[in-house]
Amino acid sequence: MALAKTAGAVCECHDISTTAEHALEHNARLNGVAPAVRWRGALSGADAGRYDLAVANILAPALRDMAAALTAAVRPGGALVLSGIRENQVDELVARYELCTVLAVDALDGWVAVTLGRVS
Repeated sequence: MALAKTAGAVCECHDISTTAEHALEHNARLNGVAPAVRWRGALSGADAGRYDLAVANILAPALRDMAAALTAAVRPGGALVLSGIRENQVDELVARYELCTVLAVDALDGWVAVTLGRVS
């Protein structure tokens, strides 16, 4: 949603929860970006290589479990931003993203966002 609002990007949003779909639609309307935000449900094999950029703001266990699907969704040369990570979880989590290289690590108050580049 922030990308739609600040950069004018068209954003496709994935989640397994129908509650998230309703919250997304409501917040997109409130922020005036409803035409630029699309709900797509859970990630699937059909999403392989679909995105130039993916942003995942969920806790580390989910990011670990979804590493293959998130990596696959980003085209080679694209980027993946992971957040919801504690400082002591970064190394283990990054190791799961084997087809990516670390571009940046940003920390604030014990929480970390990692930007990865998809290399192959």
